[in-house]
Amino acid sequence: MVSTGVIKRVLLFGAAAVVISSMAGCRDADSSSKAESTADSVLQKADVNAAEILQKCKNSSMTQSAYFGNDAFDNAVDKLYGIEIEKIYDGGIICAEDGSADEVSVIRLTDGSSVTELLEKRLEQRKELFKDYKPEEMPKLDKAEVFEQDGWNCLIISENADEIKDTILELI
Repeated sequence: MVSTGVIKRVLLFGAAAVVISSMAGCRDADSSSKAESTADSVLQKADVNAAEILQKCKNSSMTQSAYFGNDAFDNAVDKLYGIEIEKIYDGGIICAEDGSADEVSVIRLTDGSSVTELLEKRLEQRKELFKDYKPEEMPKLDKAEVFEQDGWNCLIISENADEIKDTILELI
């Protein structure tokens, strides 16, 4: 026959094992749900595409658009930016059709590399064009933004360049 002392010890160790495993299980569930939440957030940002970014940046003056995968963008990308279409993973441009300098371009290359130098070259070309054509547009060009964040290369020419940049950074 088993003594009551042995039974008490077995029950005590069994209860301790249940408590410890349940605490570990709760901790794992909490940390795993936090990790899943963080991963979901990263995936949502990573899943954003050029069209979605540019739709959030559109305003009443920027009514023209072209995106990666349509002929207007694919045929002009080398001319506009000096980038071969085969190197582009995603991209797009919105601009004004009224002859103003307003433009937002976002480009992501297949290898994730930066092309800010090429976007800065595009900005300089726009400045050269507008200084004689429409000098009143020069303040927009002077406060234009060119930057790279998380594989996205961006050029923003607008009176609201800083606000548009903030919008893009929130999305990517």
